[in-house]
Amino acid sequence: MGVKEGYYPVRSAVMASISQWLGYGMDAYDMTLVIALTPILNKVFLPAAISPFLASTITLLGYALTLLFRPIGSALFGHFGDRIGRRDTLLITLGGIGAASALTAALPTYAQVGLVAYGLFAMLRAILGIFAGGEYAAGHPFAMEQVTPRWRGLFSGWVQSGWPLGSGFAGLVVLAFEGWLGPAMYSVGWRYAFLTGLIPVVLGLAVRLAMNDTPLFQELKKAGKVEKAPFFALFKPPTLWNFLQVLIVTTAALINYYAIAMGMVNLIPAAAKASAEVTAVLLLITGWVGLPLDVLAGLISDFTGRRRLFIYTSIIFAVLSIPILYAFGVLGFIRGIVGYTYLGVSIMMLSNALLWGPIPAYLTERFPTSRRASGVGFGYSLGLVIPAFTSVYIYYLHKAFLPIEGSIPWFTVAIYFIISFVLFGIGAYLGPETKGVDLREIT
Repeated sequence: MGVKEGYYPVRSAVMASISQWLGYGMDAYDMTLVIALTPILNKVFLPAAISPFLASTITLLGYALTLLFRPIGSALFGHFGDRIGRRDTLLITLGGIGAASALTAALPTYAQVGLVAYGLFAMLRAILGIFAGGEYAAGHPFAMEQVTPRWRGLFSGWVQSGWPLGSGFAGLVVLAFEGWLGPAMYSVGWRYAFLTGLIPVVLGLAVRLAMNDTPLFQELKKAGKVEKAPFFALFKPPTLWNFLQVLIVTTAALINYYAIAMGMVNLIPAAAKASAEVTAVLLLITGWVGLPLDVLAGLISDFTGRRRLFIYTSIIFAVLSIPILYAFGVLGFIRGIVGYTYLGVSIMMLSNALLWGPIPAYLTERFPTSRRASGVGFGYSLGLVIPAFTSVYIYYLHKAFLPIEGSIPWFTVAIYFIISFVLFGIGAYLGPETKGVDLREIT
């Protein structure tokens, strides 16, 4: 069946993309606040006696819980997304993300209740992860099912750019609060920062309430083809093979992202004893550089195809990872040439955008409508399980590579990048080209 003329009205495509753009941005904003505030949260939730590098590793384990609980949310809300609809599910997930992020602002500190403070912080991270997993399960199909196949990559890049947008704003907010409050960041400033996360939640809910569900899901429901157990159908061939191939791709892409977010933006600066302001500036750069690059990468995939773009990007940046990280870590932090620090993170953000810009479209194009929310959400979120412990991997690999890299784990992070590119290239090679497919015809 061909694409029906006029079936994809521009207004619906734009509104649905804005909806997921805000949802993606909210998730990124909250997650990035944790990274940007890590030097402060170390002292808020943990004893002062431990080293900054170890404290950062422990704080980021709380961050990892947000990732580990996402598959649970994707399985749960993916089921609802395929059963009751994308839009209604998204109202629940975005509200849950906002509530968990805002409640973080009310947590007691280590000085008040000891390690219970860190335990509560970790618990809220886990709860937020459940809702975030559901956000991707229903959100990507909600946006992509309303976009014409010709420009699905472009809209995919736009949706994906919500992440660097949220990340960039988080860095900007932390810098602004630190400039305004100074030392008071350790008492009330970090609380104010988390409360600002309610702003995109309100905007996102307003957009979603103004919309109907996707035409493809309405067609499915009208035809009586809604599956009773869409999540479990993922594990039956041929959908199972699609799911496993998608899992390789998402795992690799997320290893790549957390090499930037935890390695380049957090652990290397922490090992170099850089200030919280340096981390915030790096996050600001990743946001503003990543935003246009995601859109551009999605657009490029509409011409080159998703598969070809993925494979070429993987090969090129696997070769370049070591020299780029040497410039970033050694020339930038050890020798103090700041330009190399900013250039290094910008180049690696380009690699990340080329992998991630087409991902919302690519994942949507790999599953049939009846189990798309379950497949997209669980395929994405399960890919987080291995990368969730990035801070731990880098911590111990750094010990092994200490004779090579000294006190700054630049070589460790470079190897981590290479692993991500090789794995991503293999995953993309194993899958088909999906550019331009009619989502109704996927079986």
